[in-house]
Amino acid sequence: MTIAVPNDGWFYVVWQGEIRGRFRLKGSAIKMYNSLLAESGYKPPKHESANKKNDAVERYMDELEGYWLDSYKHARRGGKGRF
Repeated sequence: MTIAVPNDGWFYVVWQGEIRGRFRLKGSAIKMYNSLLAESGYKPPKHESANKKNDAVERYMDELEGYWLDSYKHARRGGKGRF
């Protein structure tokens, strides 16, 4: 919901400030939006993303470091028969 469309339970397609369609189903609204986008010829600018493989390795190493830094908190204490 935005200021540009009423809050009546319908899905609206707004293109350049103008309401182009009103739909009961979200999928229908998305189809119309995608067709308008294709007609416009808009291509999003390409951006350089980091290598996903490196991101996964970095995330794994950070999680592993966190595990070992917190491991002392989970140590069992006590003597025989205690758990």
